[in-house]
Amino acid sequence: MGEVETKQQTDAPAAPPLRRKLTLAGARDVLRTALFRWLAASAAVLFFAIGWRGEDFSADARDAGGRAAAAPGRVIVKPVKRPTTPAAAKSVSTFSGPADASKAAKPSSPPSSPAAFGSAALAKQFFERFFAKGVWPRATKGSPLIDGLAADDELPASPRSGPVGFVVARISDRKVISRRNADLGFIPASVAKAPTALYAMEALGLDYRFRTKLIATGKVSGGVLSGDLILLGGGDPTLDTADLARLVQKLSKAGVSMVAGRLIYDGGALPSRPEIEPGQPIYASYNPGVSGLGLNYNRVLFKWKRIKKDTYTLEMLAHSAGKRVPAIGFEAGLLDRKDRALFRRDRIKRGGRIIERWRVAPRSLGRRGQRWLPVQYPARYTADVFAHIASEAGIAMPPPQPGVAPAPALGPGAEDPRIIAEVQSAPLRVILKGMLKYSTNITAEAVGVVASRARGVKPGAAAKGLPVSGAAMSDWLNGNYGLAGEGGLGRPTSFLNHSGLTTASRLSPRSMVQILVNAAVDAEKFEKFKSLMPVRHGRGARKTAIVRAKTGTIYYGRGLAGYIECRKSGELFAFAYFNSDPKTRVAFDRALKVTSASPPSGAGVWLRRALVVERALMAKWTKDLCG
Repeated sequence: MGEVETKQQTDAPAAPPLRRKLTLAGARDVLRTALFRWLAASAAVLFFAIGWRGEDFSADARDAGGRAAAAPGRVIVKPVKRPTTPAAAKSVSTFSGPADASKAAKPSSPPSSPAAFGSAALAKQFFERFFAKGVWPRATKGSPLIDGLAADDELPASPRSGPVGFVVARISDRKVISRRNADLGFIPASVAKAPTALYAMEALGLDYRFRTKLIATGKVSGGVLSGDLILLGGGDPTLDTADLARLVQKLSKAGVSMVAGRLIYDGGALPSRPEIEPGQPIYASYNPGVSGLGLNYNRVLFKWKRIKKDTYTLEMLAHSAGKRVPAIGFEAGLLDRKDRALFRRDRIKRGGRIIERWRVAPRSLGRRGQRWLPVQYPARYTADVFAHIASEAGIAMPPPQPGVAPAPALGPGAEDPRIIAEVQSAPLRVILKGMLKYSTNITAEAVGVVASRARGVKPGAAAKGLPVSGAAMSDWLNGNYGLAGEGGLGRPTSFLNHSGLTTASRLSPRSMVQILVNAAVDAEKFEKFKSLMPVRHGRGARKTAIVRAKTGTIYYGRGLAGYIECRKSGELFAFAYFNSDPKTRVAFDRALKVTSASPPSGAGVWLRRALVVERALMAKWTKDLCG
């Protein structure tokens, strides 16, 4: 790779401070300088501390990711020069960019937002966020945001915001304490993960574990497997690189050092699609591909380091706690500096295999850093990483190819004797708790579809799979929780997927509260469900109440639903709050450039207003209900 040149700086002795007589003009200069520095520092702190939120940036798990490179090792790249000939220039498309999301990033941890790049975009976002009219409505007693909430006509909607709806009900007697637009259908966003958790818990049980298996179709003799080796996914959303390494170790202990047949991978446990929801930014790690065989929450980890001007080392990694390898089938490069896009993604054919190539704008890269990127075809990605780890362990096998594992001719409950090795996930209770805490979208889709299959639903494949499973959950909720006819917009509650990453699902505040109240009918099941919900204390509520709730954030949609438990009295209340503006979201989607660093302006201001209303409501409810 060569040596890296660095410039050495010498520390010259500091000059002694000058002493001069303080004049009026000098004092004015000192004050002006101090004021300027204070304003600049305050602006920077506010801007970077608050950040704007967009879609549920699914904190995609504590540790997941991907290391991908077409070949192991690092790649040193320089920016590609823009074509200068007219013909070449026509072939390069340019995008004008505007300027950010809630998740995640969990994402794998708490929510984070995609970096906003470009000084013009940053300035535009800053002034819109902090100086637009109505960004900071006061949430003190006496304000209409608090005192006028009981009557539908007394809660003013902020400019460019949609209607507000909420319901609060006492669990013990099912009495509605407060309501507004109770039967209007709202975009639930990630609040949909709470019904999904209930749906999966009742269908699968909290002790359920996902299984990823290796199936041998032939016999092992002298270290050689004479038949095919099948990597069969069970829909485990938490499978990571370290799990694949354990699977390889078990294969080695079974005496296999070579596979004479084919290496087949089968991800048919879930419908296969390149993304959860179309139309999202291409670099959004909260919107990866879906498959029954996935890895590291279906993400790769992109890392960079500048070694000198315009020269970087770029890595794509299949990374998890305790194990990281190159993600075979991926490579990274740089865009031309004049390209206005943040990322571009394409697929190229090289050496008889398909490579997923990511190119990034050099202006967005600092001295060093990393970020998660979504994987469109998780099954192939998982199989490639598995084959690479096996090769490192000395097990020879052919390149992986897609296929379907033949069903065993066994009686009910019998174990397949062809299973040569397997790994299991953590219990479902752990997975659901992490899903609700970090809002991992791929986890919600996986557990929801597997739960539908357990109920006898066949979601099918490709684009129709998630809507079919979401509809099955809707029917189950409408039938078992008395929601039929209440969903809002004149129809029952409807979910088009399990994560909430869609603008087409609808849920009314009354329906959500009815789900929460009816979940408490069975005391034992209720305690299990309530324990899954993350604790989210509102301002001033920590001493008086325990609030367990699921948030939901999407461009022009915000929701919060859960339970308020009074510390002194022990009384329990269910609540749901929604605020969404579907019409503005439609215009937003039309203007969104999926390769741009920043979404169209307005979403950040809208979310700030929605959060102010939400916090005011929570403060009022906890005070009025729990003292």
